[in-house]
Amino acid sequence: KQKTAYEITRWLEFRRVLFRSKIELAQKKSIRNITNNSRFEHTEAIFKSLGIMPFRTLLSYSQSLLTHSIYHKYSPRSLHNIWTVNRIRLDNQDVLLRNAEDLYVPFARTDQCKLLPFFSFPKFWNNLHIQKFTPNPITFKIAIKEFYLN
Repeated sequence: KQKTAYEITRWLEFRRVLFRSKIELAQKKSIRNITNNSRFEHTEAIFKSLGIMPFRTLLSYSQSLLTHSIYHKYSPRSLHNIWTVNRIRLDNQDVLLRNAEDLYVPFARTDQCKLLPFFSFPKFWNNLHIQKFTPNPITFKIAIKEFYLN
């Protein structure tokens, strides 16, 4: 029996979520063991007190660093110009728009396409409200780490 593309993408999404939740459970279990807390203890406060990011936050942190490196062009050359800035795409530099420096988010035909990095990273970057326009990677790294830990 041949599977449709929808069934395959749903299966892949299920596997991705299952894998992520297994990692999160293992991380929470180990942080409780390290701090000698009971298995019913909430881990959010433990992570904050130790200055460790939970797995989901770590994914967002890595995504922020990668997108910052692409935006400010200190990533490998093969990643340059994946996304364009709205100002350049619209080719209208006379009028200043509030989203002129945001990345252009391409149109995605399906919800599954919206999950792909090509579509999701620019949207994530545009919604990030910290010092994302600072070209210095060290300053950005410190600011983003402080943002996610607090």
